[in-house]
Amino acid sequence: MPECTCGGGSGSAPREGPLIRLRLERRNGKPVTVLAASGIDPAALDSLIKELKTAFAAGGTRKGLEGEIQGDHREKLREVLRAKGIRVKG
Repeated sequence: MPECTCGGGSGSAPREGPLIRLRLERRNGKPVTVLAASGIDPAALDSLIKELKTAFAAGGTRKGLEGEIQGDHREKLREVLRAKGIRVKG
């Protein structure tokens, strides 16, 4: 039987696919969750931001390869994005 060459969690195995880094910023004293995307084309990011705004009943926008959702939604975003097969950091 062939042995697993997946790296065993050592971090050496390359990971592919989209990645979103989450961070919280303050704008005029109010929280904004920023999604910095890599490996996602702008059209797909537009669609994702629109879907997230609807799901969280919050405002938001896309600027370049970053999306913004009004409010602190980091915990819920991690769950939703991972369910879509997107890697999440932050």
